[in-house]
Amino acid sequence: MMYRKCGFLIFLFPTASLIWAMDPPMLPPIKRTYPITFQSLHFEGDSDEYNPIDPHPKQAIPNSSTFEGMPIGDLETILAQAPERAQQIITHLKDPQHYGCPNYRATCFIRGPGLGKTVTAKAIAYHLTLGTTWHYEYISSQAFIRPYRNQTGGSLDAYLDKISVLEQPTLLIVDQLNKILEYPDDAEDDTRVTSSILCTFLDENRNNQNLFFIGIMDRVSELCERVQGRLVHLGAFFKKIPTDPNVKRIIFSSKCINDYTQLHPEVTNEWLANFLAQAPTITGRNFRGLALQVKDIIEKEKRDEKEVAQITKNHLEMALIAYVAAKKDIEHVDPYEAYQDKKWRELEELHQQRMRGN
Repeated sequence: MMYRKCGFLIFLFPTASLIWAMDPPMLPPIKRTYPITFQSLHFEGDSDEYNPIDPHPKQAIPNSSTFEGMPIGDLETILAQAPERAQQIITHLKDPQHYGCPNYRATCFIRGPGLGKTVTAKAIAYHLTLGTTWHYEYISSQAFIRPYRNQTGGSLDAYLDKISVLEQPTLLIVDQLNKILEYPDDAEDDTRVTSSILCTFLDENRNNQNLFFIGIMDRVSELCERVQGRLVHLGAFFKKIPTDPNVKRIIFSSKCINDYTQLHPEVTNEWLANFLAQAPTITGRNFRGLALQVKDIIEKEKRDEKEVAQITKNHLEMALIAYVAAKKDIEHVDPYEAYQDKKWRELEELHQQRMRGN
């Protein structure tokens, strides 16, 4: 038996030596193994190509009736109902000597879609940059996504380096931030690198009086502890589901309206608020699915792409039909949102049953 073992080892040794002496073949770039399922609407600075992204900070235009496509009055309404943290940011950044000015120059807006996180960030940007030296940069995390491992982190790193050296005070807002940071605590996953890059940027600029960072996230449960330690405890949690029809209208409009779209004059505030209130599967906590249906319908129309698209009543009614037909859910938009939406409806049904029982 001993001879057999020795012979086996002697046979393997020269073969293994030949294999180890050779250089292993170079592996091809690794494609992502998880899907990027979300589809964001266009924001300033987004790019469909894999070219470096250059920041273009700008300011609010005095005497303008709109800001980032939103009526100024709507921004005032949303800001009045936003968490206290939103008001504190404006006060602190306008007056650096104000008591309680945060040393860590970052925060995040957290909770599910449709609660007003994005439009609140727009309201902050408007109030902060109007009549001050502050500029704002608003961008979606989709702009940084690249197809191969660590390319997303490299794109984000190059962009943040350019932000750090800007000469004017800048409010940086990154929407859907969790989409490029969530990872399963795996050293081989490229979002680990992306998370490290963001944390390094926040650490290096924690006392930079010319910079403030706002990250908008649907959830934080899948973020690494390092990111949570720098953002979550300083965050603002949007807890209340909007019930005011006017607030619902504002939140929905914020997802549809940008530099390339606007509501047709026939879509009055009253009509849109009533339309959303009557929509059977649309609630205050999610309008992205309906907004994307509107976007798809407009893109299929033959028109001059340079023209501003007019969103009509017919567009909205067609979008609602398409939305309802998609299993009366939002699985075609984001699996997590579908899960949250389902849970909320189950809780609401349970609550209604208890109310009827009483």
